[in-house]
Amino acid sequence: MAESTLPALVVLGGPMAGPRLVLQPNADVLIGSDAMCTLRLPLPSVQPFHARMHVRPMGATVSPAEAGVVVFVNDQAVTGDHGFMDLDVLWLGKPGTRDAVAIQWQRVPVSRLAALQQPSAGATMVVPPPAAAPAVPAAKGPAPAAATRPPAPAPPAAPRPAPATATAPAAPAPKPARPKAAKSGASPLVVGGVIAALVVLGVGGFFAYRSFRTDGAPPPPAPDSVPPSTVAAAPGLPPVPGVTAAAPAPDQPLEEIVTIVRDSSGNPVVIRRPVAPSAAPTVDPAVAAAQQRAAQVQSLLAQGDAAQAARQPEAALRFYEQVLQLDPQNAAAQAGQGRVRAAAEYGRKQFVPGRTIVQSAKSVGGLKGFSGAEVKRAPDFTGRLEFAMTPASIQPGDSYSLKVFLLNEGSKEINVSGLLVNTTLNGAPSGGARPSLVREVPPQQRAMLAELTGTWPGDAQTWMTEVTVNANKGDSLKSRLTWK
Repeated sequence: MAESTLPALVVLGGPMAGPRLVLQPNADVLIGSDAMCTLRLPLPSVQPFHARMHVRPMGATVSPAEAGVVVFVNDQAVTGDHGFMDLDVLWLGKPGTRDAVAIQWQRVPVSRLAALQQPSAGATMVVPPPAAAPAVPAAKGPAPAAATRPPAPAPPAAPRPAPATATAPAAPAPKPARPKAAKSGASPLVVGGVIAALVVLGVGGFFAYRSFRTDGAPPPPAPDSVPPSTVAAAPGLPPVPGVTAAAPAPDQPLEEIVTIVRDSSGNPVVIRRPVAPSAAPTVDPAVAAAQQRAAQVQSLLAQGDAAQAARQPEAALRFYEQVLQLDPQNAAAQAGQGRVRAAAEYGRKQFVPGRTIVQSAKSVGGLKGFSGAEVKRAPDFTGRLEFAMTPASIQPGDSYSLKVFLLNEGSKEINVSGLLVNTTLNGAPSGGARPSLVREVPPQQRAMLAELTGTWPGDAQTWMTEVTVNANKGDSLKSRLTWK
């Protein structure tokens, strides 16, 4: 038959690592730094009343003890009652932070506990080792075998009765006897001595009885005896007569598991078991230095990436250089420097507009002096194509906007009949005809014909956009914008 177990709480890590709280089923536990808590954790990050736990036969529930406190079960924040089971971890604070306290659920076999009656209110408490305190009188009646208190020494044998010459209440002097006839037997002097001896024996025995009789309390401990037992008060635990509460001694590293039970006669008995402190982990100085250096490298890399994203190339290069001083072969810092230099090279290129060419599609014949040559007439208008590129200095991945304007510099209206936009990227042409935003441009007016938007490609080496506007009587205007 499987052995039954009881729920237990174990503090993981930190200055309070190791203490555990063993509870009876159907117990309610208050966890915090206040002295009234069932499980008291006097740590700066623990609130006076931090969490409540309700233990039930099939598990437990956990909830914040007060509004505003941070409680997690495993990695899930707790705002109301939350299930808590075997091997779950209760976090007082945000998990993984420096000041958070982790408490794990365990199951403890009953055989590891004292085979005595447990107090009705709760529990086996973990308290730090107490400071010096007055001796605790033992309970009346025979102490249970599980108690670790050393057995009281046997009372010394009663002293022998004092001799008849010892000081004692004087016996009343016998009255002078009347003269009588002589008879055989003991003389009055002998009878008085016997009476005095009986009185001395009776008085001495009475005082010896009062001095050496015991009601279960041992004599005061010798200097080399076990220190007197003290316990810490817990909510719901009735006061134990004769037991003095003592504050934990902060300068003593050892801790104890203190259990208060009652014997068959109802008298309190204190059982104390020392808990060996967990050994502090040792860290190799070389490993610690390597970890610190790696943390610095990651921080500098993050600052360099942020400076590059904010278009601060000088600051970004400075951070990457500091990384390479700590780790000369760091690939991320080398790649970051390459990106900054490439961005600087991109920044040197500008968008340069070309000259607008206005031409007529119709030729004029019969002109003297132009025999055998094709002569075209002058266009009916005068105008110019203009470009507006945003941003003026572009980087890979930037969003851009290219606006095409037509400025009518003549005295006649320009009628737009067609619009061609062709873009050449790294020698590959694309584009074609597209609708114009306006159909007529009055004299001395400027109008936007088209707007091109997109994301600047990361592999761009050469780029050019050429715009052709077809206007009145087959005349046209042509210009281009070149990135160089």
